[in-house]
Amino acid sequence: MTASLTDIRPSPIAGRWYANNPQRLARSIDEFIANAVVPTIDGRVVGILAPHAGHAYSGPVAGHAFRFVQDMEIDVVALIGPSHHFYSTAIVTAKHDAYQ
Repeated sequence: MTASLTDIRPSPIAGRWYANNPQRLARSIDEFIANAVVPTIDGRVVGILAPHAGHAYSGPVAGHAFRFVQDMEIDVVALIGPSHHFYSTAIVTAKHDAYQ
C-alpha cells in the first residue's frame, strides 16, 4: 500500500533535533552507519534497540545498531517509544501510514 500525502505524519522536530533537508539528513545517517564498527557475533539477531534522541546525542549509537543489521533481510519493524506528554490511555498510536 502506498501512503497518500494525507497519510504521512509530518515531523514536529525536523530542523531542531536533526537536519530538515532530506539530502543532509541522509548524508548524516550514512556517516553514522559508516563510522560504526560492529563486532562479529555467534547466533542470530532477532532484534535491535536504537535510541531516538536528537542525532547529536544518539546518532553514533543508533549508527552502530543499524550498521549491525544493514545487510540483513528484515521481516518486521516496530517503532516503540515513550510519550513525552501525559495521556490517560496505556497505548497511543498514530493513524498515519508513514512518517515524513
